[in-house]
Amino acid sequence: AVEALVGVLRAGEPEQKAVADAAYALGKLAVHEPLRATLRRAGVFEPLAHKLDAGGLAPNACYNGLAAVAMLYGEDAANKAANALLSRHDVAPLAVAALRSALAGTTCDELSTTTRTVCLGLQNVLPQIRSMSVHAQTRDRLLELGAAPLMIQGVNAARMPADRLHAVRCLLNFAWAVPAAAENLRTSGAVETVTPWAEAAEDDDGLLELRDAARGLLRALGVIDETAATDDAATRNEVDDVETPKEVAGGSTGYVAVPAKKRYEYGVFLSHKQSDAKDFARSLFTLFEGRGVKCFLDMEFRGELNDLELIVSTARTLIFVLSDNVFDSEWCIKELAAAVRHGVKVVFVLKEGARWADKDGNYVCTFPPDSLIRAKVPAEAVPAFSSKAINHSNDYYAAFAHDLLQRIDAQQEQIDSLRGDVAAAAAATATSPLAGGSGAAAL
Repeated sequence: AVEALVGVLRAGEPEQKAVADAAYALGKLAVHEPLRATLRRAGVFEPLAHKLDAGGLAPNACYNGLAAVAMLYGEDAANKAANALLSRHDVAPLAVAALRSALAGTTCDELSTTTRTVCLGLQNVLPQIRSMSVHAQTRDRLLELGAAPLMIQGVNAARMPADRLHAVRCLLNFAWAVPAAAENLRTSGAVETVTPWAEAAEDDDGLLELRDAARGLLRALGVIDETAATDDAATRNEVDDVETPKEVAGGSTGYVAVPAKKRYEYGVFLSHKQSDAKDFARSLFTLFEGRGVKCFLDMEFRGELNDLELIVSTARTLIFVLSDNVFDSEWCIKELAAAVRHGVKVVFVLKEGARWADKDGNYVCTFPPDSLIRAKVPAEAVPAFSSKAINHSNDYYAAFAHDLLQRIDAQQEQIDSLRGDVAAAAAATATSPLAGGSGAAAL
């Protein structure tokens, strides 16, 4: 079906209804994150960009085409072609108009023509604008045009938790933009609007992801204090005094090389390729921070690779997000290798929809093939992939969050157990005359 849409875009003229329908369909499909890698691999950008630049597309088709570009390529700041296209065609005015009319329940004049009236629902507009808000330039234009107070209204007006979640996630992306944006959200009533959702019952699985997002927004707005390392018993700045050999453990709980003496600053270090998983990493960040686990997200990091290695070494766990292109990221691979080198536990999260090519070039592998791992990952880090990955699912967020947190919570117990084995072996050696020991345990 995707190939057919691309074929229509390549062959047709902008004025043709089939081309407009194809652009419209892409805008709908790109909302679904698991489909985005498939759409990118199908080569939608070139024909879509050509039709947008040529002019002649109906306003609604133009809006959906630009929305598709923002959703498919907005996370990739290095994609010059996509960024240039979004600079030439400002989708923000159309997006704000669509949101305003959806809130009012009226026809969107900006997207309608003399032959076609366009009425959009919040269930269509909210996920599109949420995805657009990941693209920095589009996000800033949305803020300039007054999208923030409208999105706050969207939180109240949304009928379904999934739609409300899109609105809150969009506000969170706004809040992380610049300090002025956070102040704008505070004065526009964001705090009062999302607080009830941040206080949702702990046992309501249907609202768990919304609650996490709402708490993340309140934290970004300064209403909830940032998680401090000293506030989290699992990540307290402690120094471990046991010197240990290069022992490793793997399996269903993750992979960890027994760490030497170290000081912990973070419970979790999130390693991800931004062009694949920027928005997803932010959702993981709110999940951890909302539960008192101090988390390092390298999204805005401007230092050197060596600096990141130092930060990785002070984390208890490295979450490595397995997305389509993560093995092309020098940063992510070095973060993984640093974790193994410094005895940081590695937990793999398999992002929903991620696929890798088999030996024939078909993207059907739901886990990175061994040949890819060995070609891209330093030998010292390859054994980490023997541990079982956690499968991310948007539809089963509560189960995913529970599984992920169990891995994190179980981690210190596992390390302590390994240390106990090592310490016992060292003590036995020290007290054994056959091993040259003195007969007294060295404590």
